[in-house]
This record gives sequence, structure tokens and C-alpha cells, in this order.
Amino acid sequence: MTSLVSSTKRLRADVDDWGPSSERGRVVGVARLGQQLRALLARTMNPPLLHPAMSLDTTLLELAWTVAPVGVSVLVAVGDPRLAVATMAVLAAAAALASLRLPAAPSDGDGADGARRSGLALGPVLLRAALPSLALALVGGFAGGVLDTAVPPVLDASGSPASLAGVLFTGYSITSVVGGLIYGLRHWPGRIHRQAAALLAALCLVLLPAALVPSLPVIAVSIVAAGLFAAPQLTARSLTLQRDLPESAWSAGFSALYAANGAGYGLAGFAVAALLPLGAHFAFAVPLAVCIAAAVVVFLPSGTARS
Repeated sequence: MTSLVSSTKRLRADVDDWGPSSERGRVVGVARLGQQLRALLARTMNPPLLHPAMSLDTTLLELAWTVAPVGVSVLVAVGDPRLAVATMAVLAAAAALASLRLPAAPSDGDGADGARRSGLALGPVLLRAALPSLALALVGGFAGGVLDTAVPPVLDASGSPASLAGVLFTGYSITSVVGGLIYGLRHWPGRIHRQAAALLAALCLVLLPAALVPSLPVIAVSIVAAGLFAAPQLTARSLTLQRDLPESAWSAGFSALYAANGAGYGLAGFAVAALLPLGAHFAFAVPLAVCIAAAVVVFLPSGTARS
């Protein structure tokens, strides 16, 4: 175990040695790539297949986040930390080669110049159209950040090792994959933005027992069960954005969605840190209540969103 921890520290040091500028560039590049691929998926799928395709996309992403840390730990434990980085590079190169076989997105009829004119002339209009999905992304990111930062102190305050958070988060990711597959198997009733808001509210409601009851079994069941709503609400808010924006704005819209999610995640750390002096459970429950209230607000104005 000591060897694994020290190897992981060496791996982190090796990554840090690449320099902050290059690391920022990689993060921006990966984020942009993911949103461009999602926009391409929205453009190339037949409308009846878009819902399951988006759900599968989110499910595969959740699966990667579940499997990758385990894979890195194994590679670091059985070999050299550089082996994990080399594996990542090989997989990225294979994905880049495979991307050459992706279909070309159909033209929107106006070409690149038309898309640029649309983005410049309709910026405020497009922003207003995207507000429901961007609000959901901000609140969803906030909920995810609260989960990640509040669970370890809650476990500690309940008399359980804070290190169990990793196990619980793994269970959360596994059930998220299951939930994503279930959500993609059929079309659900109601407008898509209301589905996204309802799923986000449900996720936070299911997490509330973990914030209110200082019992490890309750905390574990609550967190793992909440994962069932994680991937579906990500899919639903992406579909909301795709349906509320014209095709020429999808790439920019999905990038804004990613940015809003990240902003919410970052704000959660400040919120939990500010509330921790009042108690770990309080620092978990209050932000969750705020998320539920915000999701209800987004859920209400159904007349302004397209189904």
C-alpha cells in the first residue's frame, strides 16, 4: 500500500513537471474536443435515435471515469508511473486515428460564414434560449462539487473513515452507468428540460439522507442510489441545449454547457468550506437544499421551452 501511495505521488510530480501552461492547454483541448464530438453526434444522428445516442455517450463517459482511476492504480502498482502516462498517450492516439472514420457533419446550408454571422448577430438571443440548460449545468455542477467535497467530512463526523468516500463514489459511478442505460432505452413523458430539472432534483433529494443521518449504511445507500439519476440528468440537459439552439450554435452551446458545469463545481467548494464550521452535515444538507430549490425553479417555466 505504501508503495502504491508513493508511486502515485511520483506520478503526480511527473505530471506537474510538464508545467502549468501546457497542462492548462491540455485541459482546454480535452474540454473542447468533448463538446465538439457531442455537437457532431447531435448533427449526424437521426432524430429518433438522438435520445439513446446521447444517453450512451454520457454512459460511456461515466464508465471511463469509473474504470480509469482503477486502471491507473493498477499500472502504477505493477509497473512504473510512466507506464500509466504512456498508456494514456497510446489510447489517445488510437482514438485520434479512429476519429478519422467519423462521418462529416452535414452542412446547415449557410456554410461556415453563415454560422459565424448567426453566432455574432444572435448572441443575446441564443444566450436567452440556452439559459435553461446552462442553469441546469451550473446547478448540476454545484451538486456534483458538493457531493465530492462534503462526503469525506460527513463520513469523518459520522465515525467512519473518510477514505471510504472513494468506494462510495465508485458505487455512485456504477449506478450512474446503469441509470444512463435505462434512461436511453425509451422516451420519457414531459418536456425534456423538465425531465432534466426533475432528475437533478431527484438526485439531490436522494442524497439528503446522507446529509441528515449520521449512519454509514444510510450514507452509503443514499450516495449509491443517487447515482441512478446522475447520467440521465446530464443527458437530458444536453438534449435541452441541442433542441433550444440552432445547429450552427451547437458547438459553442455545448462548450458553454461544459463551462457552466465547471463553474458550479468550483462554487461548491467555496460553499462547503464556508459552511463546514457549522458542521459537516449542515455543510452537505444546505447546498443540497439550494440545488433542489433551483431545480424546481427551472422546472416551473414549461411554457418557454420546446419539447
